[in-house]
Amino acid sequence: MMVFGDDNPVNDTEKEMDLKVTMSKEDMIKYLKCFDYELDKLLNKRKISHSVKFDIYLFGGISVLLSTESRRLSGDIDVFMLEDSCLKDAIKIVARRFNLQDDWMNTDVQRSPSFSIDLLKYCVRTLKEIIWKRCYFYTPPDDLLLCMKLIAFRQRPDKNDVNDIYTLIEKYESIGITVNSAYIYKCLDLYYEKYNLLAEAKDFIDGR
Repeated sequence: MMVFGDDNPVNDTEKEMDLKVTMSKEDMIKYLKCFDYELDKLLNKRKISHSVKFDIYLFGGISVLLSTESRRLSGDIDVFMLEDSCLKDAIKIVARRFNLQDDWMNTDVQRSPSFSIDLLKYCVRTLKEIIWKRCYFYTPPDDLLLCMKLIAFRQRPDKNDVNDIYTLIEKYESIGITVNSAYIYKCLDLYYEKYNLLAEAKDFIDGR
């Protein structure tokens, strides 16, 4: 649906994005630190052993920001994690503290055609330089992240898939790795038993 109120039409997706608080890499790390701190408080209150840790897998924009020098912003943090009331409560506390939307951290990535539970085994620890109380964070390697972005290949104002693809390719090429169609298909076959590409994504790959 189009909304008309001035000279420039704005669609609902763009309006929703405007209402969201966009986060930089530094913001995201700050929010994750606060999340870990509040999670620890909640678990301690429930007398849950300090040895209990949660594996949290970071996908989407935050993975690109952690891996590259991109300065782009993101509207949320996409994660895979176990269902737990303490995790949900910690997310809500952080949202209230920093005036974020309730879904600033969410598991929407699990509904993406690019996601499979089998991909978790390829993810590696990240943010290891920070001492975390209750969390271990993981991100996909760059070639898997590139594959996920190519399968998603969303071309909407509120998504950065295409820009992220170029950012990842530039990173590879800066260290002398040529990202041509053969390289990309090899990566896709490595991580996915089967996958479907949008026509635009296939054209993009075949054109390299």
